[in-house]
Amino acid sequence: MELRQYLLIPFLCLLLLPSRPVSAGDYLNSGHGNSSYGVERTSTSTLGYAQGNCAHCHEQHARIGGEEPVPAGGVASDYLLFNTNQTSQTENFCFDCHQSGGYQTGGISVNKSYSYNFG
Repeated sequence: MELRQYLLIPFLCLLLLPSRPVSAGDYLNSGHGNSSYGVERTSTSTLGYAQGNCAHCHEQHARIGGEEPVPAGGVASDYLLFNTNQTSQTENFCFDCHQSGGYQTGGISVNKSYSYNFG
């Protein structure tokens, strides 16, 4: 092989490497992913998931430790969420936690943008 061919192979391999490390990105800075004040559901935090962990809202395999956490639907949920995907302004996945009587106290009034509800 020529020197040019020896240099071409490592160069092509370098193209396959990501230009920066893969991470959770903006999620870690959001109101859900922050480790100090992010989402923390009792049904998943008792299983060892840290505050702000994705598993508080997303079921990876429809079961955690052999059981589906509350709210349970019996099968894997759409979009890996613990609920069906609703598009109504008064009924959707967000209101399972963000309404009076939901899992999180305080709630939100209606389904408006994040900046409208939280500044």
